[in-house]
Amino acid sequence: MVAGAIRAALRQCVLAEDIFQEVTDTSIAAGQQLVKHPLTKAVAFTGSFAGGKALFDLANQREEPIPVFAEMGSINPVVLLPGAIRDNKTLPTTIASSVLLGVGQFCTNPGLLIVVDTEGFASFLHKLSVEVAQAAPGTMLHAGIAANYKSKRAEALKEKGVLRLTEEKAETTDRQGAPALTLVNARDFIASTVLKEEVFGPYSLIVKCEDETELRQVIESLKGQLTGTVFGLPEELSEYKSSIDLLHARCGRLIFNGVPTGVEVTKAMQHGGPFPASTDSRFTSVGTDAIYRFVRPVAYQDFPEQFLPPQLKNNNELNILRCVNGTWTRNAVETFNLQQA
Repeated sequence: MVAGAIRAALRQCVLAEDIFQEVTDTSIAAGQQLVKHPLTKAVAFTGSFAGGKALFDLANQREEPIPVFAEMGSINPVVLLPGAIRDNKTLPTTIASSVLLGVGQFCTNPGLLIVVDTEGFASFLHKLSVEVAQAAPGTMLHAGIAANYKSKRAEALKEKGVLRLTEEKAETTDRQGAPALTLVNARDFIASTVLKEEVFGPYSLIVKCEDETELRQVIESLKGQLTGTVFGLPEELSEYKSSIDLLHARCGRLIFNGVPTGVEVTKAMQHGGPFPASTDSRFTSVGTDAIYRFVRPVAYQDFPEQFLPPQLKNNNELNILRCVNGTWTRNAVETFNLQQA
C-alpha cells in the first residue's frame, strides 16, 4: 500500500517512477544482495543489532565501502529520581502507557526503569504493576516479532535476581504478546549481559538502586541508547548532575519529565545514538535532517558562474516546482534574496 502511494505521488509530481523501487522478500539474502550491489551508495536499516551489524560489516567488505546508517534498537533507560517517586500520582500511569504503547513495538520503548530506593517507592511499584497488569495481550506486527519477544522475555526472566511483578497471561495466537514488568537489584543487573539487551515488546525492567553511587554504576554499565530520560524535580538536576552527565554520554536524545516514545518528523528530532543504538550517531533516522544521510557535500571552487548550480549563482534565480490545482509545473521562476531567505 505504501509503495503504491509513493508511485502515485511520483506520477502526480511528473517524476520518474523508477527513482523508487520496492523489493519484497523474507530472506536475508535479498538484503545482502542489495547492500553488495555496485549501484548502491548508502544503506538505511531499522531492526535488530545482529541484522544491522551484519549489513554494516558487509558494506565495509565491498571494494568500494559505503555508509550504513543502521538503527539497531535500544532499551531507553528512564532514571526516576526521588522527587518524582514521592510525587507519583500520575507517574505510574504515564510510564505504563509508554511501555504498552503499540504493544511495546517502538524503538524508543522505555525498557529500563532505574530507581533510587526512597520514600514512596513501594507505593510507586504497586501502582505501576497494577497499570501494566490491567493490559491484555496485544497483537504484534507479525509472528516473527512476537516469537522473538517471547524468547527474549523468557531469557530475561531466567536471569539471577529477576522478579516478575505481573502475572503471566495466556497468549492465544502466535502473534500475541502479553505485557510483563520485572524487578532486579542494581548488583545483579550490572553483572548480567542479558538484562542489557532489548526485549522488543510490552516489557520493562525496574532496577532498584540503594543510593546514587549504585545509580551511577548502573548507568556506567550501559552501552549507547537512542534515548535517556530523567524524571524528577528541577532542583534535583544539579544534585544528580554526575549521573545525568553519564546518561547524556550514552544517548542521542535526553528527555526531562517526559516519556521517550514521542517521535515526530520535525527539525529538532534526533533519532539515533551512540553505538550500538546506531552505527553513526551524527545522523537522525527520523526528522527533517534525516535526508542528510543521503547527500554528498561538494564545494565549487573558482568556477565560472554559468557552470554553477542555480542555488549558487549571484542572481539568486531558482527554478521551482509549483503545484497548481493538483498539477506540478517546472516553468515557474521565482527570484528571491538568499541572504534574506
